[in-house]
Amino acid sequence: MAPDTLNLQNPELSSNFVKLFPLEEDGITGVDNSEEKYLKFHLDRDNFVENVLKTTFLRPSEYTWSRNALFPEEVKKVIVEFSSPNIAKPFHVGHFRSTIVGNFVANINKAVGHQVTKINYLGDWGTQFGLLIAGLEHTETDVDEIKRDPIKVLLDVYVKANALADEDPEFALKARNAFSGLENGDQDKLDIWEMCRDFTIKELEKNYLKLNVEFDHYHGESMYSSEKSKQVIQRLRDEDLVEDLEDGRKVIDLDENNRVTIIKSDGTSLYITRDIAAALDRREKFGFEKMIYVVDNAQGHHFQNLFKILSRLGCGWSQECQHVKFGKILGISTRRGNMVYISDLMEEATEIMLENQEKSENTRIFGEDKLANAEAVGISALIINDLKQKTSKDYKFSWDKALAHSGDTGVKLQYTHSRLT
Repeated sequence: MAPDTLNLQNPELSSNFVKLFPLEEDGITGVDNSEEKYLKFHLDRDNFVENVLKTTFLRPSEYTWSRNALFPEEVKKVIVEFSSPNIAKPFHVGHFRSTIVGNFVANINKAVGHQVTKINYLGDWGTQFGLLIAGLEHTETDVDEIKRDPIKVLLDVYVKANALADEDPEFALKARNAFSGLENGDQDKLDIWEMCRDFTIKELEKNYLKLNVEFDHYHGESMYSSEKSKQVIQRLRDEDLVEDLEDGRKVIDLDENNRVTIIKSDGTSLYITRDIAAALDRREKFGFEKMIYVVDNAQGHHFQNLFKILSRLGCGWSQECQHVKFGKILGISTRRGNMVYISDLMEEATEIMLENQEKSENTRIFGEDKLANAEAVGISALIINDLKQKTSKDYKFSWDKALAHSGDTGVKLQYTHSRLT
C-alpha cells in the first residue's frame, strides 16, 4: 500500500508499516505507532544537528529559504497589518500579541522572498475622539500641560470625559457633535486630533524600538473618514448593496440573519466602513496579492463581513485577504498593578533579569552592559513566551515560566545563541 493511502486508524496496517519501515534511512532510528492516529519518526539527534549546521554554514550569503511545500514559489506583494494600538492611550498589553505575532508573520514572508509591506493601522478615529476633544475643552487642558506627559494627561481627560458622558446627556451630545465636526473637517478639532496623534506615535516608537519592530507605514482610520466613506457608500449603491433605513442608518444585508450597519443614524462612519475603504485604497496603492490582518479572535465576525462585502463589490482579490487570529493573555500583572502597559511589562522583565544577574555567580558584565543585557534577555523572554503558545488560544501568563532559565524559553534561547556564537 502506498504511504499516501496508509490508514492510521487501522491498527494492523499501521503496525505492518512500522515493522517494514527501513530504519537508518536518512537518519531515522525508529518509528512508533503507540499513540492512536499518529506515527512518530525518531531521528538520530547528533546526525540531525550536524547536518543542519553543515547545511546552514555552507549556504551562500545570497541564499533565500527553499519554500518547498510550505510556501508557493511565486513571489508576491504581501501586506501585513498588525499592532494597531489606539492614539491618545498608553500602549496596552492587549496589543502585545498582535505586535509579536504580526512581526513574525511579516518576517517569515519576507525571509522566503515575498515583497512585504508592514502597516500599523492606528485607531485614530471614531466617537472616542469626540469624547476626548469635548473633555479637553471641558477641563480647559492646554497644550503645554499635554506636552509635559502626553499619554497620561490625554488618558486622564478621556476617562473623565467618558464618565461625564454617562452621567450627563448634554455632554454626551457635545461629544457626538465634536466627532461629527471632526468628520466634517472642523480645522480647530483637526488640529487637536493631529497633536494627539503625533504625541502618541512618538511614544509608541520608543516601545517598538525595544521590541525590534519597524513599520513601513503608520496608517490610521482617519485616512478613510468622511470623504472616503462617501466614496464607499456610492460604490455600494452602484452595486445595489446598500439600504437606507428610516432612522438614518445605512445597512447591507449579507444574509437574512446578518445585517451590517455601515453608516450610523447621525451620518458618521463605522469601523467596517473605514476598513472597506482601506482595503480598496491599499489594493490601488500597493497592488498587493495577499493581505494579512493580525487581529484578535474577537474580530472574527467583523473580518468575515469585510471579506464578504469586498467580494460582493466584485473584488476577486478578497479571496487573498486573511485574518490571522490570536487569543488573549490572561492573568497578567506587574508590581505596579493589573492595568498593564507594554512599557511596564518590558521594565518588569528587565528588573527581574537584573535581580537574577545579581544572584548569579556567573555574571561577568558590569555597568551599562549589565542593563542592556538584562533588557535584551528579558524582552526576548517575553517574545518567545508568547510565540510558543497556541496562537488562536487564550493563555495564562506566568512570570516564572516566561523568565525561566531552562526549557523552551527566551532566556535559554539567548544563552544557547551566545554559546554558539
